[in-house]
Amino acid sequence: MAQSTLRGKRSVPLTTSNVLAVVREVKRWWGGWKSGSLTRWLHIPESKQREIKANFPEEMDQKKLAISYWINTDPLASWRRLIFALDWMVETELADSIRSNAEPLTDDSLTLHSVVRAVATVREFWGTRFETGLLRLLGVPPSVRNQIRDSGSSEEEKRVAGLRYCLQTVPGVSWGRIAGVLWCLEEHTALETVRQYLPHTHDISLTLSNLTSALDSLPDTLWRDFGLGMRVPESILDKIKSQLSSDKKRKAELLRVISTEHPHLTWEHVSDALYWLRGGQYHHVLERVQSLFPTAYISYAILT
Repeated sequence: MAQSTLRGKRSVPLTTSNVLAVVREVKRWWGGWKSGSLTRWLHIPESKQREIKANFPEEMDQKKLAISYWINTDPLASWRRLIFALDWMVETELADSIRSNAEPLTDDSLTLHSVVRAVATVREFWGTRFETGLLRLLGVPPSVRNQIRDSGSSEEEKRVAGLRYCLQTVPGVSWGRIAGVLWCLEEHTALETVRQYLPHTHDISLTLSNLTSALDSLPDTLWRDFGLGMRVPESILDKIKSQLSSDKKRKAELLRVISTEHPHLTWEHVSDALYWLRGGQYHHVLERVQSLFPTAYISYAILT
């Protein structure tokens, strides 16, 4: 069972009743993989939804069972995941009410000044719901990005305001996460600046041998999907595809690139990629990773 708590002004365990108290009024509750519903973003299978609705006529009982199923079966169930789901559903007020009680954990070097300096050259800064951008990929909600961009401040002041919100409010911000986003955006100049801070977050256990062993049950044909989930730039994926003739070799080369050429990547990035892969169909691979490297998931045991 998930043991996530909400850190900050108060400590709130991730229980069925606590989660339901927050989301019970969400309108778009049920739905499949292509919908914008809560169950879609929490990866509750449609077959499980049908089973619950068929056996329990009371709506509140249905919701309780759905949340209980998510907490007890999802290997990464957390308040952070719930915030992510609500943001994508544009349930901004609910997401912010949870986020306001979370205290971001940062290291001493992760200051507004150092981050502003590190990302000063980034071109893709804001992003929309369907386009990439630094703040979007770091988890700043669309409503906040729009509010800052529509203000009458200078462009530099807007950037600083966006980053200040990110550091003060968005849970889980770290140099490793920033570096991962910069790698995805192919913002190489900014990434080189961020690398100087990476010894604080780099996971030395993410070696090629460990990564290969952990992902041995991931089908070779999914190498590109996994690479996209790791936010590997498409230019690198295209290069791997053009140079190698089989999926087995391509998967091996992708893992080599991940483990040896980009020290900002950690098991946290691996877990995120596996969590979303094909709508949660490969959680068994994620569970193997967790069993091999349980200490790599401290950040998921609590909302950071």
